[in-house]
Amino acid sequence: EFDNRLGRTLSLQEPPGYLSTAAFDAVCDVLIPKPQLCNQLLVLRDASRSVLCWPVCLEGAQYERNALLFSLALVLRPTAGADGRGGGGGEDCASRYGTVLRRACEHLTALERRDRLLSTCASRGKLGHILPALLHGLRQEGGCTLALDSGHTMRLELPPPPRPPPPKVAEHLVPALLARPDAPTASTWDLTVRRLLGAIDGVRSVSALAAACAVDVPLAQRALQALLVAGWILLTEPFAFAHAYAATPRLRLLFASSSRMADRARHAARPSADAPLPLLSALLQLLCAFRPADSLSPSSGHWTSVLAACAAHPAEAAAVDVRRLICFATSNGLLRRVHTVPVAPPVE
Repeated sequence: EFDNRLGRTLSLQEPPGYLSTAAFDAVCDVLIPKPQLCNQLLVLRDASRSVLCWPVCLEGAQYERNALLFSLALVLRPTAGADGRGGGGGEDCASRYGTVLRRACEHLTALERRDRLLSTCASRGKLGHILPALLHGLRQEGGCTLALDSGHTMRLELPPPPRPPPPKVAEHLVPALLARPDAPTASTWDLTVRRLLGAIDGVRSVSALAAACAVDVPLAQRALQALLVAGWILLTEPFAFAHAYAATPRLRLLFASSSRMADRARHAARPSADAPLPLLSALLQLLCAFRPADSLSPSSGHWTSVLAACAAHPAEAAAVDVRRLICFATSNGLLRRVHTVPVAPPVE
């Protein structure tokens, strides 16, 4: 706050002594700025931290200099966790924490105008518990409820992190249904979405679906993007027997006797609805066949194609729907596509 005798001062901080006197003197002009910069979020960044503050200027004849200047600030680390709590210096993180500072200052301003909570020494001593509770709440829960006095409480909560941008729907990708919505649910959807939904078979690409439904490709991409974000479909690469794949460490999930993924894989690889479920051993033999070609060293970069895996295990391949099995394995991280690209030899 701005003390009428001492100037800019640091009244409360948590943890105590976190900001030294020298460090405060270096940033005090930003923490307690001129009245023209008050009532807005100010951000000061350097290599080690980001300082966010919300300064407030209250004008009134009851104050010595006809104004009361104070601010509430947060010091953030330059990196943040996956949930956005505990630090960060990006624009999104500054906006989220800035919202907390704005709401807290609005509450303090209202109580100052009503009860002079900040300008009187007797009332100011009651605020010593706010900073520890606020720091702990934001770190652990992303929000907290503070008791300002016997008759006022304040609820502060971080806004949810912004959603990531929706994935792009390329024309060559193949949409596959994860679940089919019931008729009452689908009846409220866009006409283009409903038309494309009935044509999705897990074989045709986005451009082929658009042509089959007489829909422009950009419009089909937007409709499929909405279904993808809502979790109704997933996008896979086009299936071809010439494609090569590599097994991932997640393949061990199929070996667990209690794994639900094994049951899902057996249902996904069933050739038809009335066909018997394939044996788990048949699925494992096919999926484990995707490794470096036997005749070449693993460092050569040549991996087994779908055609080669089916030729090595013809009986197992005949009992499953190979295309659906590959789609299930790639979408669940059991297999990854191996791309072959030409590389120029080193020049001697």
